[in-house]
Amino acid sequence: MPINLPNLDDRTYADILRDALARIPVHNPEWTNFNDSDPGVTIIQLFAFMTESILYRANQIPERNRLKFLQLLGLPLAPAAAARGFVTLTNERGALTTHTLEPDLDVRAGQVRFLTTQGLDVLPITAQLFYKRPVETTAEQATLYKQLYDDLLGNNQAPAFYDTAPMPLPAADGSLPALDLATTVDGCLWIALL
Repeated sequence: MPINLPNLDDRTYADILRDALARIPVHNPEWTNFNDSDPGVTIIQLFAFMTESILYRANQIPERNRLKFLQLLGLPLAPAAAARGFVTLTNERGALTTHTLEPDLDVRAGQVRFLTTQGLDVLPITAQLFYKRPVETTAEQATLYKQLYDDLLGNNQAPAFYDTAPMPLPAADGSLPALDLATTVDGCLWIALL
């Protein structure tokens, strides 16, 4: 989605004309005919049209400045490209069968419309993220497990004690959870397909 550049003045012809006609009684109370046939109103309409043209050109200044800054940085304008993102598809009450979605499927993020570039087979599975959370143990438990698993781990390796914990879900306000993988036992996230 492109960045919308600000308008310096977003008044239209109708706004300018309405404001100008509203000022007439303040400066000239004797003028009471505001119809299109009045020559004074015609002149005000002409000036409103010219003012709108000037405002249109003034609103092009941010675009010109942006292009000039990109030129100074040596960055050309990038061509349009397909966006990438995650799409969640649910089949809460449907049959446990695979659904084939065709390319050019209309998906939305709020009011923004996207079309998919490829087809997709939606499988009747659910994926959940888990991580290995370290668990404190006593020296006796560590010694016991070392003896039990010594043949599998080798003499130089101690068993890692962990509890499998689900990855926190996004908050109601849309903020994503943060998990430092350095605090996990193996530095990994595990995907369980259910």
